[in-house]
Amino acid sequence: MSVGSGQNQSSEQYPYRVLFGSMDVAVSPRETVAGSRVKVYVHTWPNRMVEIDLLYPSSRLVRLSRKTGQGGWLSARQQIEPGAVSGSRRTVAVIAFLARGPSSVSASTSFVVQQSGR
Repeated sequence: MSVGSGQNQSSEQYPYRVLFGSMDVAVSPRETVAGSRVKVYVHTWPNRMVEIDLLYPSSRLVRLSRKTGQGGWLSARQQIEPGAVSGSRRTVAVIAFLARGPSSVSASTSFVVQQSGR
């Protein structure tokens, strides 16, 4: 980090680490087409039941239940139904939370679904 300019400029380096949160969620790919599959990855405590909600723009809700492994990871595949999105509303919200335990432990992300052939 540098502060100031010219003779008054001072620089310092600070070590830092990026750590996992209580729960993390990611979706791959972040943009897809209707009819294809996405994969949802969740990391939290080991051997915990996790609920994953996919909320479509049409207000349709798909709930997936999976258990994390010994390392705290889980992955779930979900096929995006043809016609799941229409018009300009194409963002699907993804929310992961513990099936049992503190309700404050959750994470969210989203992905975009394009109409086939667009």
